[in-house]
Parts: sequence; C-alpha cells; structure tokens
Amino acid sequence: MGWFSRKKPRGQMPGPTGVVSGVHRSPGFSALCDALEERAESAVLDLGPSSTENVAFLAKLGANVQIQDLFRSSGGAHGSRAEIYRFEEIDSLPLPDEGSFDAILAWDLLHYFNAKDIPVLVDRLAKVSRPGTMLLASASATAPVPPTPIQFKIVRRDRLEYLISEETRAEAPELTPRRVEKLLPGFHPLRIFQLRNGMQELLFQLRDTEPEEPTPDRLARGGQG
Repeated sequence: MGWFSRKKPRGQMPGPTGVVSGVHRSPGFSALCDALEERAESAVLDLGPSSTENVAFLAKLGANVQIQDLFRSSGGAHGSRAEIYRFEEIDSLPLPDEGSFDAILAWDLLHYFNAKDIPVLVDRLAKVSRPGTMLLASASATAPVPPTPIQFKIVRRDRLEYLISEETRAEAPELTPRRVEKLLPGFHPLRIFQLRNGMQELLFQLRDTEPEEPTPDRLARGGQG
C-alpha cells in the first residue's frame, strides 16, 4: 500500500491552517478505529494525558485503555521559548513492563525525543505489543510545533481537538515519513495522511516476524538464472 492516502484536489486548495488549538480532521485515528472495530475486544496504550472523553470513546469500540502520560509523568512541565522540550531520562519513563496491546497512541510525542533515544522507546513499546499491533503518531516535517506536547481529545472518530498550552512555536522537527519509518524499527508503515494544518498522521503496524536474513545457500540459488 502506498504511503499517501488523499484525493486529488479539484481546483485551488486552501493553504495550511497551522498547528493551533481547535478541532482538526483525523483520518489516521479514523483508520485506527476501523481496525479496532474488527476485534471483539482490544487493549490500547495511550501515551498522552488522561482524558475521560478518550477513554469513554475507546470503550465504546470494545477497547480496554491503559494511560501512561509520558510528558507529565516524566516531570517535563515546561518548555522554553522557541526551544522544544526534550525527554532526558528515557530509561525512567513510566512505560508498562508487560501487557499485550493491540494499539498504541503515540500522538505527537516523537517531536519531544532526541532521535538517538527513539529506538530505545520503540523497543520498549514493541515488548508490550503483539504481532500486528498498530501505532498511531502525529508528526511534522515543516510546520513549527509547540515546545511542549499537544493534548489530543477525541471529538468523534474523524475529529480530534488539539489543546495547546503555549502560543510560542519551536522549529519544525523535520520528521518526514521516511525519517519516521527509520526511527521505528520493527514497525512497518500502513498509511500516512497529510493534514491541512501541516501535520501528518502516520499509522504503523508491528511486523509479525523480523525480516529473515538470507543464507549463503539462498543467495546462491537466488543468483542462478
């Protein structure tokens, strides 16, 4: 399946609205909901702050939700003007030690890790997932982002409300789809949606198995014409 999922524009399309507080389209979350509805029961790991609305909505889909508010639990309460907050003690983040989750809501948290630390985070998430687990992330390649994570509230399956506590914006994280893919070893991309506000929603899935290393015997047979 190709990375991009969008219809061809008819006529002139409006420009980006920007990463601002308010209600925004969320085709990525809608696609995740479609997948969860195919399961009689599921377990979701939400890495954002606790939200009664989010838990209630996911419960209607038959999901049991575990919340791990990484940003606030790590003591990261402030970001400086024009500088993005970074998680510093990745090994001490309050992630679960066990569990078999069917979906992970990573929201925009990839913006707030140093690139070298993201594989450590992903490895910990993979250990509490099962083959086929989906991960939803929001990322910006060119749009400036808040210095601290956005709080996302579910309005309906295709709409999320962005609650942004700071008016300042930090530099664009330059998280292109290909760069995000490289930062998530073990997960493969399913869909990407480009939003008008400059963000992208990326839906990944944990591989069933690790890619098999070719053996010398297979290489020899593969080279025969």
